[in-house]
Amino acid sequence: MATSRKRKKTRAKKPVSDLRKLFPHEANDFTVWLEQNITTLSDCVGIPLTVEQRELPIGRFRADLVCRDFDGNRVLIENQLEKTDHDHLGKAITYVMNVGASTMIWVTPEPQAAHVTTIEELNSRFGNTDKFFMVRVETVWNNGELVPQFSLIAGPEVTVTPAETTPDDELDEVQITAPNDSRPLVWCIHPAHDEQTYKLFLYQGVIGIDFSNLGNLAKIEPTFAAVREKWTQKNRFQNANQAKVFASMMHRFAHQAQPGHLIVYPPTWHEPVVHIGRITGPYRYERWKRYSDLHNVEWLTKIDRQEFSKEALRGISVNLAFFRVRNEAFQKELFTRLAD
Repeated sequence: MATSRKRKKTRAKKPVSDLRKLFPHEANDFTVWLEQNITTLSDCVGIPLTVEQRELPIGRFRADLVCRDFDGNRVLIENQLEKTDHDHLGKAITYVMNVGASTMIWVTPEPQAAHVTTIEELNSRFGNTDKFFMVRVETVWNNGELVPQFSLIAGPEVTVTPAETTPDDELDEVQITAPNDSRPLVWCIHPAHDEQTYKLFLYQGVIGIDFSNLGNLAKIEPTFAAVREKWTQKNRFQNANQAKVFASMMHRFAHQAQPGHLIVYPPTWHEPVVHIGRITGPYRYERWKRYSDLHNVEWLTKIDRQEFSKEALRGISVNLAFFRVRNEAFQKELFTRLAD
């Protein structure tokens, strides 16, 4: 009599994702890569980041990355190369509390709806003092090479200070002019906080932005509406307000900043001075180091931050990568010093 044998059930192996092929180990591979390429995440969330420490011990666990933003506040980054879960959410919030961070960024390839809702609710309840981001990381092919790409899934509403907004900003379509014949327009740039950018800007005489991913902006119709439409197509996960802010920065950099305008570059992470320059060339699209959207600049002088009043410094502390400085206190103090 034949004996029946129970077949051992074998569970089909889950195929290895391209992200796991690129980064087999989350801590040893992905977090190390992100530490070295933190500006890619900075560009996604719109916050200049400088890495303070990787794998910071918190009890028996370790926080993936602890960074500083432009104002010196701590930012906690939690990486999870799999579907989001409650365990990582709990750890991330625990790390935020223990390191005193005011911003949390959760990076994942598979954000679950419940966790996206949680991030949105955290911003709704605590957005006046803290910021919470959910960022998707995926892989794309770029020039025959598999590379990671970030997209914003959830985050706080992007706002600027009242001093930087006018009715003209609503559409960004008007032809802007200088306040008077003797005072050129003043722009401020907050690029990536790294030595390469610092040397590129000040030693090579250029400024650039590197978050548009739209190619040559000169080939897009020179209106805010056209730039916003292209940006929205490329970044479909962003909400309307965030798309407006990013598109506005690109439109201003490519089409409104002109030769003869002044540019302010305050690299306070590197040194407590404000560099003042004059834009000498029109917008151009050319890959130079890590930047491709460029203007040539002649640097005129540098001024110690302590020589400006607190009210003036607030005018260049806006959480934007590129914006027009309308703060009257800063402009008055700047042109007084330039005239000396």
